[in-house]
Amino acid sequence: MPVPDAEKLAAVAEASGTTVSDYVAALVKAHLSTVDLDHILSQEALPIAKAS
Repeated sequence: MPVPDAEKLAAVAEASGTTVSDYVAALVKAHLSTVDLDHILSQEALPIAKAS
């Protein structure tokens, strides 16, 4: 992570009254709650006609 971004992250976490680690963990948790793991892990058949 670029230093300016790390410094901004630290400032935002501090202003939020939390640690950087806890702040990032909350962001990751929020993001993961929007991810459909079944969709990511499943593979759809390609639309290729089967050879007979």
